[in-house]
Amino acid sequence: MTLYPIFLKLESRKVLIVGGGTVAEQKIEAVLRSARDVTVLAPRLSERIQLWANQGRIKHVAAEYRAGMAQGYFLVIAATDSQTVNRAVYQEAVESGALANAVDDPGYCSFYAPAVVERGDFQIAVSTGGASPALAQQVRRELEQRYGPEYRPWTAWLGRTRSLLLRALPPGDRRKHLLHLVALARPTQISDRKVRKVTMSLDQAKREELEGKLREVLKDHQRDGLNMIGNVEQLTRKLLQAVETWIDHEPFAGRKSA
Repeated sequence: MTLYPIFLKLESRKVLIVGGGTVAEQKIEAVLRSARDVTVLAPRLSERIQLWANQGRIKHVAAEYRAGMAQGYFLVIAATDSQTVNRAVYQEAVESGALANAVDDPGYCSFYAPAVVERGDFQIAVSTGGASPALAQQVRRELEQRYGPEYRPWTAWLGRTRSLLLRALPPGDRRKHLLHLVALARPTQISDRKVRKVTMSLDQAKREELEGKLREVLKDHQRDGLNMIGNVEQLTRKLLQAVETWIDHEPFAGRKSA
């Protein structure tokens, strides 16, 4: 059977994790990257899961699983130390229309949890369809070396730059080509916190001002005949410099620190 890979939005979905030990802890940590409504069903919790409960990040139901308790959820993960319980949870969840996974029991899974390289919004998921989780973990470690922590702020910057370019340029092949050129660039050192703080709080007039600066960079770049693949680093540096210079320019910089 060939799998269909997807990334789920769990922010507004109800998630149930059955189990409170080390394996459940790993699953909870993974879903908390996206989910905000997570219930953990277990009579006892590991120290770390208990901390999440104390912080209000999860809801804890201190009880053993009983029939009827796995209904009403979008996503259910059974991670107890009992295969019988895990399979019962899976069956009930699937019958109620949920996506369900009994940990380390491939025949009782409607999805498999991949090995994930996580760099903020940039994520790479690796799966062997349950055939060899060890291979998936090895590949994940290799990818972690290839795509280091610098990709977190870099991806965030690319996302905000993309939004600005979409507003600054009309639709068409040239805009699409430019977006692909920028994405080809290697991660560049940038003050992600500073750019995020400013671009998230801009009023419409300031956004239009920044878009105008980027338009100037793009026009100069194209006028000089530098919109080819080989010059992507040069283009990206110009865009970065335009954004950073605009942010640091007075009196805007002074108003930020006031």
